[in-house]
Parts: sequence; C-alpha cells; structure tokens
Amino acid sequence: MTTYRFYMLGDDGKIRLAEAIDCLTDDAALEAAERRLATCGHPAIEVWDRGRRVGTVGSLKDPSNMAGQIERSGLSL
Repeated sequence: MTTYRFYMLGDDGKIRLAEAIDCLTDDAALEAAERRLATCGHPAIEVWDRGRRVGTVGSLKDPSNMAGQIERSGLSL
C-alpha cells in the first residue's frame, strides 16, 4: 500500500488543504480523489506519490493563472 497526498487547490491554483490517504494503485488514488472532490469544497485536487505527481481531478476557473504563478517563482514549464 502506498500513501498518497491529496492537495486541495483554490481557484488560484494554490494549495488550501492537504490530506494523506493509503491506496493500492495510482488509479485507486485518483478514484478516491474524485470521490473526495465531491465533498471537499475545492475546485481541484492534485494527487502525489512522494515527489511524483500522479494526476489532477477537477478543474480551476483560470488554469493560466496557476502557470503564471509557477513562472514567477523561477520555474519554467
């Protein structure tokens, strides 16, 4: 079993809340994130396995805003 991190994102793409959940596979973690999305009150959840992003469920109102913040932090996409 692997411990995954769920990062609940605000409309601006910033992390608002983090949770840990144990799942057997990446697919199971993404399915759990979809279920959690229905009750968490945030527009999107990123799913991570340590330093590897597994995927994102939901959507942000302005995803370009998130990319702009990444560029300003000195990282390139």
